[in-house]
Amino acid sequence: MSTAKSLAKALHKSTIDETALDSLTEFTDNLMSKRQLRWKILQQEKINRRSTRLQDVANLLENMKRATEKSVSEVMFLSVDFEKLNENHLDHFVLTACRDKNHEFIEKFIDQCVDDNKVITETSVLTMCEYFSSFSDNRTLVKLIELCKLNNRNVYDKNCEFKHFVARNMWEKGNSDGALSLLDETYEQADVTMRPSVRSIFHFVVEDTVDKRSEAVLLRLIKSAVLLHKTMNEPAVLLHLWDVCFLSNWFSDQVLAGKLFLEHSEVRTSAVNRRGVISYNALCSGQVDVVHRLIQLFLKFDMTEECKLILELLFEYQYACKDLRACSEIMKTTLELNINLSNTYNLKLLDLLMGEKCRAPKAKKQVTPKFDLKF
Repeated sequence: MSTAKSLAKALHKSTIDETALDSLTEFTDNLMSKRQLRWKILQQEKINRRSTRLQDVANLLENMKRATEKSVSEVMFLSVDFEKLNENHLDHFVLTACRDKNHEFIEKFIDQCVDDNKVITETSVLTMCEYFSSFSDNRTLVKLIELCKLNNRNVYDKNCEFKHFVARNMWEKGNSDGALSLLDETYEQADVTMRPSVRSIFHFVVEDTVDKRSEAVLLRLIKSAVLLHKTMNEPAVLLHLWDVCFLSNWFSDQVLAGKLFLEHSEVRTSAVNRRGVISYNALCSGQVDVVHRLIQLFLKFDMTEECKLILELLFEYQYACKDLRACSEIMKTTLELNINLSNTYNLKLLDLLMGEKCRAPKAKKQVTPKFDLKF
């Protein structure tokens, strides 16, 4: 009997110990889980604190945009305290406003800067000058340039008083001769870092001139391009002018391109270096005539070897189109010009020829009609 009681006590004690152990284990697991969760929360808070204020502002603006159904720049001026933002944030806001073409916001921002005599960063000034130079009304552009002249003279002088933007504005107002003269002057004064900006406006002027069919202005533009090339050793504008005229659909522009090709070795060198790109882009858009004109232009100046790459690209294009006649003409041309193409092109021509024969309808046999005579 005593043995049974002892056994019962031992079992009861063992059960209690196991229960206590399970409780202790559960408590420890819960404690560790809470500590791990707390650690994750702290880590996330650190990550959040490291995120830039610019991203926070951007998220805020996007939320406000969705809530108010207004553009980001419209919300910005109404809701953001510019005094609390650093230069990077302001540059971001100005860029966004120009991208959204929020004319009202940018004008209000400039007016606020004028009223507060605030210094605007070079990035923002250039962004807004580029934006306002594309309009015929120059009042805001002049106001912005004057503000920079007063508060940020170094930037004003460094960018040649922003004359290239004034020239773009003059161009928009129809004063083409004055705009080109001012662009010439600005390019001579500009340093190496500023010249790309001036060139971009020159390129715009070239494309706009050819697009609007202004032949008198085009001749004046050629004069400026040649002058830049001779005095400043800067052929970029001349090369872009040739490129646009050559790709034009108008015969008069193509004639001018041929004249530039004849008179300037830099144009010929550039055309040779870019012949693959020009041909590829033209063929991708189905402009086979551009490739033919390029070949004719090269052959006119006995540049036979330079035609090899163009003919190869043209053959590949016509082969993809399954045009047997065109491929045959290309191979005939290479033989006449003594241009050696790889045997691959002969095999492709043979492939087209065999395919053409297989597709040709078989001639029907003439069957003599039978007549049944009845007597």
